[in-house]
Amino acid sequence: MKKILLIEDHDEIRENTAEILGMAGFEVKTAANGRDGVALAREAHPDLVICDIMMPILDGYGVLHLFRRDDALSQIPFIFLTAKAERSDQRKAMELGADDYLTKPFSELELLAAVEARFQKTSNGLQRSAAPRKLQDAKDQISEFFKALIKEEATETVRLPKKHLLFFEGQFPQSVFWLEKGIVKHYRTTAFGKSLITQLDFGPAIIGLSDALLPHPYPGFAEASTAIEVKVLPRERVIKALSENGTMLMNALQIQSDFTKQMKDKMVHLAYTPMRERVLNEAETLRKLLMKNGYSESDKIFSREEMAQIAGTATESLIRVLHEK
Repeated sequence: MKKILLIEDHDEIRENTAEILGMAGFEVKTAANGRDGVALAREAHPDLVICDIMMPILDGYGVLHLFRRDDALSQIPFIFLTAKAERSDQRKAMELGADDYLTKPFSELELLAAVEARFQKTSNGLQRSAAPRKLQDAKDQISEFFKALIKEEATETVRLPKKHLLFFEGQFPQSVFWLEKGIVKHYRTTAFGKSLITQLDFGPAIIGLSDALLPHPYPGFAEASTAIEVKVLPRERVIKALSENGTMLMNALQIQSDFTKQMKDKMVHLAYTPMRERVLNEAETLRKLLMKNGYSESDKIFSREEMAQIAGTATESLIRVLHEK
């Protein structure tokens, strides 16, 4: 179990933050001022420190200065937690050697995402008993959790036609979807009107969870590629349920992190893989996905234009490569 030292002089903030971290499966040590925090760090040897800046006796800058001068403490990841949001404060914190900077007020998701990011960077991922050992474990657990939540809410199934938009680029997430049957494609558009299909979801699957975790609008569109059956849960209900279950919240964050990595890998693949190889690989991957989920090429679910959008090339180029094959 990872050990976190929380140094915060505000009683309510200290207690609430410690409770959130404890629910997520961490062992939490707390101190009400910088002097006591440094002494406790030397005694407890934490894996991570979260420290306020404005504190009595010894402020956060002083704490970090002492940490970086102490061989036993210098390598411990350090996150500043403060109400100070000016760029000069952030710059000073980073110049002193802080690893991250969280500004109050912060959400549970922001806090845990920052903690997870630090542990991933220093130890190649969380190695806690509460965290799943494999990504697939996280996905399976989230699916079961989501099914239970749907049952608890008595959510009805909604049937939607092909080409129906579940959400669109620029819209702020309001819902999370459970896709029972059918296929949903995710795509993004350029300023020149071209589209790139970034992901395909085959039911059963959760759609929009990663987007719901972040306070940003959707970066793209989600459209039904076939007639679909979905159950819809309000984003606020999902976030509340996750915040009350530390293990599931960490699962969701792990999935979100993996999704971000997949998007980066796809962009690199599109940029550096020769067009012919890219088209053939994507066509074969799509064929296998369709077969695995009970569809065949004769169903003609995806047009040549959509296949080109998956491969990141022009429709004419895709047709030429497939014809030459």
